Amino acid sequence: MAKITINEISNTYAYNIGASSFATVALPITASWGPGYVDPETLGSGVTRDDVLDTTVWQRFPATQQGMEAFVAAYRGPAANYRIAGDYSYQMAMTLMTAGYDVLVCRLCPGTRSEGKFNASTKKFIVKAKYPGTFGNNLYVTLAKVPNRSYFNLIVYAVEDSGTRRALENLLFAFDIVDATDSVPHINELESNFLTFAVDGAIDDTVTFTESGIRLSGGSDRPAIPESTTSSQLLPGARSMAADRFKAVGVAEDDIANKEYFKAYDALIAAADNVDKIRAATLVYKEWLFTNALYVYDLLKDKLSYSPQRIISPGWDDQNVSDISGDSFNNRLDCVSPIHVKLMDVSYYSRCATALIDVPKCLKRTFVYNESTSETEVGYAQMLARYQPTNASNDINFGLYQTHAGLFAPWGSY
Repeated sequence: MAKITINEISNTYAYNIGASSFATVALPITASWGPGYVDPETLGSGVTRDDVLDTTVWQRFPATQQGMEAFVAAYRGPAANYRIAGDYSYQMAMTLMTAGYDVLVCRLCPGTRSEGKFNASTKKFIVKAKYPGTFGNNLYVTLAKVPNRSYFNLIVYAVEDSGTRRALENLLFAFDIVDATDSVPHINELESNFLTFAVDGAIDDTVTFTESGIRLSGGSDRPAIPESTTSSQLLPGARSMAADRFKAVGVAEDDIANKEYFKAYDALIAAADNVDKIRAATLVYKEWLFTNALYVYDLLKDKLSYSPQRIISPGWDDQNVSDISGDSFNNRLDCVSPIHVKLMDVSYYSRCATALIDVPKCLKRTFVYNESTSETEVGYAQMLARYQPTNASNDINFGLYQTHAGLFAPWGSY
C-alpha cells in the first residue's frame, strides 16, 4: 500500500492507495472545476443538449498515485454546496480510488463561469474561466507588456485560502497579427488550460490597460438565480424537470401527478410561501443533476470508448420523497426510479458492466422487499426484478435485463 499526500489550494489530502485495481467503476460527479457536461443555456442561445453531449467525455483515472494526483488537478475539489445538497460524489470517487478501483467519471455542472476585464478607455480585454465552477473565483490574472517588445505577458495564479498566490500558467501573446510569431501567438491563437479570451474593440500592442491584475468573479457550481426570485417561482421549475425525467423512462404524463414523489412536490408547491429560498434553489440544483445524469449515462453505451465493470449512482436518489416533504415516508414507492432504470439500461447495453443499484433512502425495510404477490403491495426490489424495458418485445434476450444489476442498501446510510 503506497501512502501519498496531496497539497492543493490550502487543503491537504492523505490517502493509502491500493496496490492493484479491482475494477473500473463509472459514476457522475460534481466538482468545483474541470471539463464535463454543462447547462446548454450557459453557453448562449442556439446551443442544444446534443451539442453539449457531442463534446462531453468520461475521464478515466487509475487507482494509482498518478491517477489520484491527476483527479485532484482536474477537478480541484468538491462543489461548494455539496453539504447542503447531500452530494458526496467527489468524495466517493476519491474513496474508490484509495480502495483500489479505477474510476470513470463525468462532471456535471449547471453553474456559471467566472470572468474579469482589463479596460483601456472604451476597449476591453475579457478573460473568462475555461470551465464553470467556484474554483474559477480563485483565479487571479496579471497582464503586462514585455519591456522593449511588442507583445504581452499574462500570468494565471491560484489564490489560496491564506491569500498566497501560486502561479499556474505563464503565457506570451500579441494583440497585433504582424507582431505574432511561432513562439508568440496572436490572441486568437492563444490556448490556456484555465482561461478563454475575447477582445471588445480594436486593440493593438500600444494599448495601456487601467488594470495590471484582476481576480475573476461570478463563477458558481449551481444555476444562477436572480435575487428577486422566490420559492414559489423556483419549485414549479424543479417539479417540471422531475416530470421530464419520469416521462423519459416511460411514465405516462397523465399518471405523473399520482406518483408519491409528485404528490410530495405538489404539497410543497402549495405551501411555497413558507419554503426557504435556499431549500428551493437546492431542489432545482438536484433535479438538474438527476435529470441530466440520464443523458450523460447514455454515453457509456459507446462500447468502443468505454468499458467499465461497474456503473453506479453516487448516492443521487431521484425519488427521495422524504427530501421533498421533510417528513419520514411510510409507504411504498409506486414506480422505479428513472436513474435506476437508466443504470439497468446502460449496463445491459454496455460491453461488460454491472449496475450497482442503491435502495431509495426514504424507504423503510418492509417496503424494500416483502412476500406479497400483489402488484400494489410488492417491495421495491420486486419491482426492479420485474421491470421490462420498452423494447422488450423486440429483444429476445430481455430476460437477461435484470441480471446486469445488483441491489444494495443506500450508500453510507445503513
